[in-house]
Amino acid sequence: MAQWEEDGEHIDPITGLTRTHKKGDYKLNEKGTYYYETLGNRSAIGKEVLSIFDTLSVDGEGINKYDFFDSDDVKKSAAGVIAKNVAALIPLFTPLGTAYSWALIAKEFSKALPMLYGFATILGDSNETPKWINNVAAFGAKMSTGTSQYAKENTFSFENFGNLIADVALQWGQQKAIAEGINKLRGSTDYIKKAQESAEALYKVKSRELGASEELWEVCKNKFLPEAQKMATQASQLGRDVSMAYMAIVSNSDLYNDMRNQGLSKSEAAAISLGSTLGMFGLNKYTGLGEIFFDDATDDAVKMARLAIKEEMKDAGNMFTAIKNSNLSEPNKLLKFIKTASDKAGNVMSKFSEGVKYHTLNFAGKAFGEGLEEVSEELISDVSKQIYELAG
Repeated sequence: MAQWEEDGEHIDPITGLTRTHKKGDYKLNEKGTYYYETLGNRSAIGKEVLSIFDTLSVDGEGINKYDFFDSDDVKKSAAGVIAKNVAALIPLFTPLGTAYSWALIAKEFSKALPMLYGFATILGDSNETPKWINNVAAFGAKMSTGTSQYAKENTFSFENFGNLIADVALQWGQQKAIAEGINKLRGSTDYIKKAQESAEALYKVKSRELGASEELWEVCKNKFLPEAQKMATQASQLGRDVSMAYMAIVSNSDLYNDMRNQGLSKSEAAAISLGSTLGMFGLNKYTGLGEIFFDDATDDAVKMARLAIKEEMKDAGNMFTAIKNSNLSEPNKLLKFIKTASDKAGNVMSKFSEGVKYHTLNFAGKAFGEGLEEVSEELISDVSKQIYELAG
């Protein structure tokens, strides 16, 4: 959608009068309606990008009433929500499922490029992002499906709930594709295959001497398979770690965009997002929450969990005030900020680990653990934002 890039004044196309506008306000055409404009090389952060799926048919004409991908209406029907998300999930269960997941990975990674560039240049003076990165990120946003106006204004709507379910399933497919791809490159599956072959060869020899039996087969398997399974698990660890790192990165691109849209510098937004990314990765890797599906957390439960996080973070204000008032150079302050944010997030999350393992969490803890992985990640993002707010 066409939006003003800076605060200022403009001539109203309807009345001809001079009007003031704020950065981010929508522009009106000569008919007094909102319209789309070409983004060019500008950043897509804070912009409402037109999804390619909303242009497959013309609104109100021909087959548009059957076009369930079209989601830029005032409100999307329940049937349309179901059809759209089912269509998005079906490719996962076809022979093209892995290729489909890698295409989704490319799309999500493209949208995270501005944040990754912010990480790489966090100590730099420039507040600008290269045009080619803006273009790639905008293309990724264009290839994402849209939502209706009602869903944008009402978080707890059937459309958002349906999209959440589909997103979780699609993310699971992406994580699986990454882990399997790296495992294949490292040959982790070969350990089991070779052990199976060795067990079969030994069984063939021994069965001639002792006769075929279930007991003999178990002995032969146990001679090779346990060690092979241990080696395969170790070899596949990199795949799991990269998969979790990917999810932590793409889950924080919206956080980075929000911080930038609120006026923070590239370095400040990158610092908060990097702390949140590291916290999410630690959460998923060391508590196992990233591998567990939970019932959907209620609105009240999420609020309680966030309140618990804020209570835990009360002493963080002193930590970051001390860093800001220290004699450290600005780059060192920024690095100290990131490290402290990551450590604090890790400490806050660590107490949930035993509760998840032994099912002994209190109410706030259960609220934290009962959400889908997205809820857990949202809480980590809140921690990072809360740290920034406490730091002043």
